[in-house]
Amino acid sequence: MKIGKKIILGFLTVLVLTGLIAKIALKFQDKLLNLNISREILEKEKLSDVFIRNEMRALSYALEVFVQDQTIKDLYLEKDREKLYQHGKILFEDISTKYGITHVYFILPDGHCFLRLHDKDLYNDKITRVTFEKARDTKTMVSGVELGKTAFALRVVKPYYNGNELIGYVEFGEEINIFLNNLKDSLISENLLIVNKRFLDKEKWSAMRKIEGLEDNWNDFGEHVLVNNIEGIFLEKIKKYIGANINILVKGKVVVEEIEIGNKSFYLGGFHFKDVKGEEVGVLFILLDVTDVLLIAKKEAATLLFIFTIGFVLIMGIGLYISHSISAPINKLKDVTVEIGRGSLNVKIDIVSKDEIGELAASFVEMTKNLRETVISRNYLDNIFQSMTDYLIVINVEGKITTINKAFFDNLGYNKESLIGRDVSSLFFEGDRYFNSVKIEEYIQKGSLINFEAQICGKNGIIVPVLLSSSVIREIDCPRGYPVEDCQNYTKSGKHCENNKGIVFLAKDVTDLKKAESELLLSNAELATSLEMSELLLNDLKQEKQIVIQAQQAISKVNQELIANEKALNNMMADLIKTNEELKNTQAQLVQSEKLSSLGQLSAGIAHEINNPLGFIDNNIVILGEYIDSYSEVLRAMDLLKKAIVSKDLDRAVSMVEEINVLEEKVNLSFISGDIENLIRQSKNGTDRIKKIVQDLRTFARKDEGQIELNNVEDIIDSVLSIVWNEIKYKAELIKEYGEIPLVKCNAQKLGQVFINLLVNAAQAIKEKGVITIKTYTSSKNVVIEISDTGSGIAKEHITKIFDPFFTTKEVGKGTGLGLSISYDIINKFNGEMKVFSEINKGTKFTIKLPL
Repeated sequence: MKIGKKIILGFLTVLVLTGLIAKIALKFQDKLLNLNISREILEKEKLSDVFIRNEMRALSYALEVFVQDQTIKDLYLEKDREKLYQHGKILFEDISTKYGITHVYFILPDGHCFLRLHDKDLYNDKITRVTFEKARDTKTMVSGVELGKTAFALRVVKPYYNGNELIGYVEFGEEINIFLNNLKDSLISENLLIVNKRFLDKEKWSAMRKIEGLEDNWNDFGEHVLVNNIEGIFLEKIKKYIGANINILVKGKVVVEEIEIGNKSFYLGGFHFKDVKGEEVGVLFILLDVTDVLLIAKKEAATLLFIFTIGFVLIMGIGLYISHSISAPINKLKDVTVEIGRGSLNVKIDIVSKDEIGELAASFVEMTKNLRETVISRNYLDNIFQSMTDYLIVINVEGKITTINKAFFDNLGYNKESLIGRDVSSLFFEGDRYFNSVKIEEYIQKGSLINFEAQICGKNGIIVPVLLSSSVIREIDCPRGYPVEDCQNYTKSGKHCENNKGIVFLAKDVTDLKKAESELLLSNAELATSLEMSELLLNDLKQEKQIVIQAQQAISKVNQELIANEKALNNMMADLIKTNEELKNTQAQLVQSEKLSSLGQLSAGIAHEINNPLGFIDNNIVILGEYIDSYSEVLRAMDLLKKAIVSKDLDRAVSMVEEINVLEEKVNLSFISGDIENLIRQSKNGTDRIKKIVQDLRTFARKDEGQIELNNVEDIIDSVLSIVWNEIKYKAELIKEYGEIPLVKCNAQKLGQVFINLLVNAAQAIKEKGVITIKTYTSSKNVVIEISDTGSGIAKEHITKIFDPFFTTKEVGKGTGLGLSISYDIINKFNGEMKVFSEINKGTKFTIKLPL
């Protein structure tokens, strides 16, 4: 065949090959798009992991700041749930806005919830979540994604300490919907979370959907359920794709076919979603918008077709011209090439032209000169090959291995005998796909392969990522000894002199590069997140700065108002101080009033106790008056006798002596002398009794000044008994079991008021005849006083109310209901304790403990 025809045929072949390559390129473009989508899904998975870590870091930072609030800690230690809620909800609203926190828990050391700032009416339930249990066991902060009965939440739990004392735990949570919305913004793509039903509760799920005004989607996806809410148009379009591929997706990553929604194109991919326990609970789907990518691909395909058409026309015209202009010089060069191939390096080329053929001829001349001057041995080339650090693989046209360099054996564990003659596909991961006969033919046609990503399999199962480049080995193989014209005829006869001997592959190990690339992607993602957080913080600072400026202006205005109102405020403070003093006085008067009321109720008995000694004192005074009259008569007679003796009137004196004797016998003066002493002693005892009662009354009736000093409790009881004795003696036998207790710091008046109330109540509880027992003893570091009676007892429904102010079971007018309340308050102010035990119809016992 003429060279001109060959050139035209060659051009036509190039066009056909170009068409095939264009077609292959379009298919490769589709595969590359799918590969890029798969990589994008993998990248989204990595970014989602980074995002979760950053979200956890933000929640942990917010929690660290929250637990440093001393007011929060003080209110928690006081166990004042209402005050803790009122103060904590302000901080909760702030962190909820900044960090998306939706749940704040205060958990007691035993695991029971003390307070939810997001739901204060729900508390005292047992917390059993994994994050809490890990924090409890490790005594450190724990965070993770955790699935409840109706939804996911991001949770952070931190042990709560007061100094070195563990006082509980504080938990922050972020609902999954907020997390998924933030993830959507971070990944710049729609996402859907599908969860296995076995992790959820059907009834609670349906109830939750109903409360939120959503349709129950429990049965939409078989064994799975869609957690987050998405727009209806998206859900309807992708529903069938999720349903058809869910079982594949939960087993691993996959790229689903293209989805058209409206005028946009999407690809759907997914990856496993794990909770804090590391358990795979579902799949997170990513909906990637590839509208622009597909549009560019279509434009590139149209451009390629246009270029191919124009190229076809140009190449045909150029081919005809070139075939005519270069056929003769090419024939000459062919002859020269045959001679050079036979080893004749002194051949001369007489082609002189200024075009490419002339340059080619000059290159042949230069080549023959260089070949003559240079001798390259096979050992020299072998040394070069064996010293290479990259992997060298030479195969023949059937894909069999012919040569492997030393680096291959040293790093991958093979030996030469086991590899020579094997299919090259056995060395590569998915080798059957990239190194089958069609692919090898394609590599030969292309002529070269540059930096193709592949994976070499080592003998021990290791996988090494490499960048693969190749070059085709070609060789001129005319029959040796043939003249040029015969070689030309040999070629024209349909045989060919140029043979493809094989392909040389050079593989560069990029393990470290891949690792660095992965770390760089992760670092870029973290850096982007950090920059975003920094921008958010900067914006917050700018807003806070503006707020401070506005606040300063407002403070300036308020300061003027404060100065104007200072005088009024001082007046109000004075009024409040006065009111406070009046309240204190009123309280003291109330206590004094109750004290006097108690004494008033005892007044009849006290009067009786005073009247008894007064009665016999009055009688004794009458008798003493009679005795004094008798003594007066005797004294008058003695005075007359004295005068008679002074006047020496003996007759008168004798008469007066006789009269005195008669008078002594008449009034029984010797009896009177003995009885007067007895009357005086009895009257003295009566006045002492009255004096003691009056002193005791004055002690307890006067206004209390609040002095606290050491007192003998048994002496106080005895003083009280002298006041209330008339209430006791006709109803009960009094038993005193004093234990010689030590002195106690207290106020004698107030403690006496307590004993009056208890003893009077005991006497009133006894209907006919009973026993009142007063017992004192020392227990541990307390003095104990027990006052018990055998009266009617207190009903169970009243036992919890007896210390309440104004509570009484007595008839109207017989009690104020303040006695026991005031008594209970008095004992508490002494840092003591008062308890009561009672049984109906068996009696009551009050126990008082006062610290030593």
